[in-house]
Amino acid sequence: MYCKHCRLVFMEKIPAPKELHSHYSDYPYFFPQNVRFSIEKSYEELLVRLEPYRINNCLLDYGCGTGIFLQKAKEKGWQVYGIELSEKALIECHKQNLTVYKTVEELQSFHNIKFDVITMFEVIEHLSEINSVLSSLTHLLRKDGGLFLTTPNFNNPTRWFYKENYHNIEYPEHLLYFTCSSINHHFKRSGYKNLFLQTTGIDFSSKRKINASASEISSLTTNEIILVKSQKSVILNFIKKTINYLLSMFRIGMTIKALYIKK
Repeated sequence: MYCKHCRLVFMEKIPAPKELHSHYSDYPYFFPQNVRFSIEKSYEELLVRLEPYRINNCLLDYGCGTGIFLQKAKEKGWQVYGIELSEKALIECHKQNLTVYKTVEELQSFHNIKFDVITMFEVIEHLSEINSVLSSLTHLLRKDGGLFLTTPNFNNPTRWFYKENYHNIEYPEHLLYFTCSSINHHFKRSGYKNLFLQTTGIDFSSKRKINASASEISSLTTNEIILVKSQKSVILNFIKKTINYLLSMFRIGMTIKALYIKK
């Protein structure tokens, strides 16, 4: 289904909170070591971009997983906090001495903080109540603070190719399917201005294969292969950047990356 006003595509069936809690309580976070290294490097580059917004020195990662980004931000001197629903990931974060809570309400009961930066990596598409979540996060973010997010772009060649078999269409995991225009609509309505918006990456893999019994990844997506190889080759890195420039120009890259500033 889609909204006739903003063109946001969404699941017709919205899962109940109990169903979502059950689904994410044991949610797996698999990252091959070479992919994790590439992700960490991209996080370091992002932290440089977010540095101008550091005033209170407080950063929140909403849907922080096992805390990879929080650890990188902590190394740069940020006071870091996270929100994470998965019990497995929450335990892993606590093992690393990261301050992570299950809900925004729980965080607010312990801290009265206005954050300089809030991040959401591949999270917003999972939300069953996007308006209430954005309202809560907006309250936590200081004026002129930055909210950075990534989310799958529904307007991409992989989705056109696979159509109804597009692997990102997955209940109850992915409930919202954004394009550049629909994501901008929601954030502008919530009191933000867009600082930048890019679409990067291309992936014609049907789906990444996971060996559930061994908790290992047995294959990489096309985009992950390009990401890893480009960081080892100057020529491949140049080609990747050129492709991403074109994908972003036409707004058809597989991933939307956007930074919004609270007015």
